[in-house]
This record gives sequence, C-alpha cells and structure tokens, in this order.
Amino acid sequence: CLDALFTLSAADPASLRDELIELQRLARASESSSANQIARQWWVSRGRQTGPYRLALLARDPRQLARLAEQARAADHLNSHADIESRERIFAPSTSTPPSPGRIAFVFPGSGNQFGDMGRELALQWPDVLRAQDGENARLASQMLVDRFWNGPLAPELLSDHRALICGQVCFGTMGADLAARFGLKPDAAIGYSLGESTALLALRAWRQRDEMLERLGQSPLFAQDLAGRPETLRRRWNMPEDQPVEWVTGMVERSAEAARAAIGEGKRAYVLISNTPNECVIGGDRVAVDEVVAALGCLWFPLQGVSTVHCELARPVRQAYRELHRFDTTPPAGVEFYSCALGRTYVPEREASADAIEAQAMDTVDFPRVIHAAYDAGVRTFIEVGAGGSCSRMIGKILEGRPHFAKSLAIAGPDPVTHFLRTLGQLHAEGVPVDLEMPYGGEEDVEHPLRASSRAPGKCVTVSITGAPFIAPALPARPLPEELAENDFGHAVLQAMSAAERATIEAHEAYLRFS
Repeated sequence: CLDALFTLSAADPASLRDELIELQRLARASESSSANQIARQWWVSRGRQTGPYRLALLARDPRQLARLAEQARAADHLNSHADIESRERIFAPSTSTPPSPGRIAFVFPGSGNQFGDMGRELALQWPDVLRAQDGENARLASQMLVDRFWNGPLAPELLSDHRALICGQVCFGTMGADLAARFGLKPDAAIGYSLGESTALLALRAWRQRDEMLERLGQSPLFAQDLAGRPETLRRRWNMPEDQPVEWVTGMVERSAEAARAAIGEGKRAYVLISNTPNECVIGGDRVAVDEVVAALGCLWFPLQGVSTVHCELARPVRQAYRELHRFDTTPPAGVEFYSCALGRTYVPEREASADAIEAQAMDTVDFPRVIHAAYDAGVRTFIEVGAGGSCSRMIGKILEGRPHFAKSLAIAGPDPVTHFLRTLGQLHAEGVPVDLEMPYGGEEDVEHPLRASSRAPGKCVTVSITGAPFIAPALPARPLPEELAENDFGHAVLQAMSAAERATIEAHEAYLRFS
C-alpha cells in the first residue's frame, strides 16, 4: 500500500500545532522517500506520544503529506465544505473537546455480508496474521476457501452454498479481529449479529476448535438441507403439494418489525427474522408470501443472499442438533463481555451457556436495537465492526442517532481495502482510541510486499538478461499445486490468493532458476 498513516497526539492545541509543523518539516526534508519510510521515521521519533488532543493524516507521498499538514494547521478541517482530499485524509475528533471513546466493542456481522476478495488485500499486506493462525489450525486453507472467495465476484454456486458462506465469514471475522489486535485495538465487549455471535466466540478465542467446527459443518445436514431453504424441506414443513413452486427468500425492508408482523398477519409463510433498527427489519419466507408482505408494506425490498431459515419457527424441529453443533469447550477471554442477541444482555461464555445463547437466537426474532442499547447503557461508545461489510455500523448509527458514539467498519467492499483499513484506524486514533502502528512502522527497513513493485529508488543490484520472446501473463486455470506447497496449508492459501500476473512472475523466476 502506498498510503501511510501518521498519528499525532499532544497535551494541548498549541502543542498539536507544533507537531503538525514538525511533520510538515519532515515531509519537505524527505521528498525522495516514500510515504511509508517517512511514517516509520515519524512513528519511531514522535508517533508513540500520547495526549488528549489528537489528529491523524493519511498520505501517499511526501508532497501530499506536507500539504495535508498545512491544511490541518491553517484550515477548518471539520468544515463540511472542505475539499475531498481533506475530508478523506485528515482525521480529527468529532468534538472540540478531547474525545472520550468510552468502552470499546468489537461487532461481528451476520450472514449475507460476504463479498468477493474479502480479506485478500489485507492478507497480502500483512501476512503474519494468517501465518500465526496457520500455527493454530491444521486446515486453515480448507476453512478459508480462498480459491472460492479470492477470485473476484462470488460465483452463484458459492452464494447457494450455506456451509461455505458460513466458513468464509467466520474466517474473515477472525482474521479481521486478529489484525485489529495487531494494531493495538482491544475490545471491552463483543457483539454478534446472528452468525456474528459464533464468529465472536472463535475470533476472540473463547472457542479454539476451528478445525472441529469445519468438520462438524461438513458432516451436519443442518446447513446443507435442514436450514438451507431447500424446496423439499420447506414443502414438508409447510405441507405444500409437490407441484406447487416454493422458494425461500430473505431481505431487508425499511419498516419496523411491528409493522412487518402486522402485514404478515396469520397463516402467511413469511417471518420477521431480525429487527435491525427502529424502522428496519429483515423478513424471510416463501417468495409468493414475501412479495405480498412487501406490497402491503409499500416499501422497497433489498434481497440478501446466503441467509438460512433461522430466527423463526422453521429452526425449531432441529433445535437439539443446532445446539450440539455449537457445544465446544469454552474459555472466556479476560476483560471481554459477550452480548447475547436472544437475552439482550451480557452472559459469561462457558460451554453450556454459549450453546444456549447460540441456540436461543436461532429460534426466534433477533432484536438488535435491544442489544446495542444494553451495550450503550453499559458505557460502550466505540463500535468497531470487524467485517465483512459495514451493515452493523450503519444500523448502529440509526439506533443511536443523536447520541454520542463512533461506529465504523474495518473492512467494506471497495477498490482500496488497505487504505480503508488505515483510514478507519486514523479515525479511531482521532476519537481517542489507542492505536499501535508498531507492526507497519516499527521496523528499521521499509519492506515492501515481495510481489509488488517497490516505490523505493534502486540500490545495488545485479541485472540478469533472460533471452526469449516477451510473455503475457495468462488467466491461469486451476492446477495442481507444487508438491512442497501442497503439503503446506498456509502455502496453499497464499498461492490461491495470488493474481494470475503474480503467479506468472513466480513461474518465470522458477524457470530462470532451473535454466541457470
């Protein structure tokens, strides 16, 4: 990533302006350096300072850094009419007084938030996170399914595979939580939305049996047929004739759960699954029934993919099997409170209590506002959505509208996931949340990703000419892995994450080594 994050802290506004002057001086004196090299100098010399008055800047090169520092000093960077560059790259607190972040919650979203390549660029930028996870798991690549998630837009067959979608989101949430921890973010609370409750337990290591969870999912019929919205299962539950079409659909409507229940009435094959906000909910059911409900509500329908038949009475016949799927040895992590969507409050995550909580929230409507209000009443003011997507942050903004809080996702669908991650870190620092940049900037050398072109000026090097016609990297089909990588699960994950051009570069290098 060419962008680099610069955090500033001081005891008072005058000292903060002095810090900006010093950063501007450093930028102007380092015009031949990359932004990341300057960020390393800044972090080692001044970035570790603490103080109640805070700013953060995100710059791509020395000139932009100097310009941003000048703008932060001279202009009202909180002005809504500021230019786009300032709004997206200068991060100041939302209040004129020193910020108070309160207690911090990690928020884990539910099914339906998956997107293509989620986590790919973050993993390539900071691979040590997955390298550490590889040491904890025997089958990391099998859990992550990167060959299905990290190849652009998600294929229709993946979006209909509930087990794969569950694995993908849980793995991404765990990677996001570990990455957040590497940057010094420490939660006081864990809030899960639907599937997010299980993700929270795995991500924060209350559960450590990810390999066993993968095995259980593969063997269980729950998300292959019982809860996957298969027509034959739904016909049996609803006593429908074989010749009558049936299709399970889920989606969000901009109406309250109470209004949706009134529109559903009695006898319709439709259900209120989740109350998102005071004026928004998720409904699901047979397409014909759902279409009738949406028409009666007179609102827009936003379909969701990958959502199973939970949070309603359809899950009750498999209640015991669902509970057994989620019974694991459990160790509550110190200092973290876990919230239950079913209870609307905290609980102590132990083997039976965790299984009870996961079972209960699958059997009936989830009331997300109740959970957020309970966390807010307990002092949570900062909600960090680990991802994938930013749906929970959006909902929290509506639930707590008009009340001081900060809610932001670390990972959303978009062209620059690493830049977005750094931007969120900058905003968190400005709001008073401790952020540690030791991982990207604490080393002595500016180490670029080995598969990316370096922005540094070349030093001593040896130029080797390889004869032959120029080549164009083709779109490589799936092929057997080299034997030495096939035996290594993490190597499998990394190789699958590479683009065609990156893999072709490695193949060319290997060909040169064989030739030499």
